Amino acid sequence: MSDAKSCNTTSYRWGGVTKEKRRGLLRHSMRDLDKLAGNEMSHSNKMIDPARTLDNVTMISDGQGGFVRAQSIDQVIELADAMVDAAPSNVRRMADGRVVPVALRSDAAVMLEYILELDPEWTGPWATATPEKRAEVLRLLNVMIEEVIERDGAENVVAWSFNLDETNAHVHMYTIPVDEAGRVNMKSKFDGHSKGGAKRAYIERHDAMRTRLNEHGYDATFARIEGSPKHEALAKYKARKEREKQVAEFSEKVMDGDRVNKANAAKIAAAREQLDADLADLEEAENDLDERASDIAARETDWLTRKRRLDARERDLDGREQETADARLAAQRERQEAESLSAAKRAEIARARDLVAKVECIDPDIDRWLDNRKLGDGRVMRDLFDADMKKTRAARAEVQALIDSDAPQQTSSRGLGE
Repeated sequence: MSDAKSCNTTSYRWGGVTKEKRRGLLRHSMRDLDKLAGNEMSHSNKMIDPARTLDNVTMISDGQGGFVRAQSIDQVIELADAMVDAAPSNVRRMADGRVVPVALRSDAAVMLEYILELDPEWTGPWATATPEKRAEVLRLLNVMIEEVIERDGAENVVAWSFNLDETNAHVHMYTIPVDEAGRVNMKSKFDGHSKGGAKRAYIERHDAMRTRLNEHGYDATFARIEGSPKHEALAKYKARKEREKQVAEFSEKVMDGDRVNKANAAKIAAAREQLDADLADLEEAENDLDERASDIAARETDWLTRKRRLDARERDLDGREQETADARLAAQRERQEAESLSAAKRAEIARARDLVAKVECIDPDIDRWLDNRKLGDGRVMRDLFDADMKKTRAARAEVQALIDSDAPQQTSSRGLGE
């Protein structure tokens, strides 16, 4: 059993949601999904603590009777649209008895929002609640969720969100308003087509919720609190009106934001298109520059090749000129050496001729003296003279050979000098 005070109040309210207002309401009640996606928006509700928004928990139907953590508001809207599209069409009976399908009106309620909350005086502020108190509050809020699931059917529940970043913890729950025939029809669901039907449905649902909470240890009062401002407590009436005003303002902000986003999207699309065109022009210009660069590179390569060839030819000519200069210098030196050699040889030949002339001019008396003169060792002077003459004739032959070999060399030397 809980520590509930006697006669705790229970907030169990619902209302239809049109497609026009749906996204704004979801972005308010499921603001944790926006914050997780990095799309946090400011809220006029002063009771919201943005630092605790990520403590909120949003669950979505898995389509098989279970529920999982929701990932985005778009995911919730897509599921709701799919559930509406899968429902049978509404019908109308014509005067002639025919039954014809009728499309949903643009202002028809395509989703049903429930707000579930326990007595704020019993729960106390969520931020300062003990772990035990928080566990008890969450347990009883889950009891209220189970009551709505049983009433509307798990197959018609879209999602719900625990709002834990406000002063008091509460739940926003969303279902598809289908009637007994499975058609999307808010009025028919709550027996709005008969006089007093909606009020009877309201009372019956509240009594069932209070009974269920009492069975789970929460002392819920069955005292009636009329929904009319005339019978509503002034403080609660002002609070309700303020909340309705905040939701309306938030919805308007969301719609303004959507309009701005659409305009910005158009501008972005135009800018992107212009950027693509500029990129195409830039790519074409780059290709043209590449072609020009290739042409310049080819020309530069050809110029370098021609320059290398000219440099090689110039080096070859320089080499040949050097060789010619070296040959001329060598020829000049050879001529000078030949001339020097010829002069020496001519002097030597002159001396040899002079010697021969002297030898050939021996006096006859000397000749007889040679025959008669003997040396101390018994040799005749003639023998010694003949030996010397033999040497002289050999020398003469050598000189003559030298003279014979000198004539061509002098001719060669003159040729080199010319």
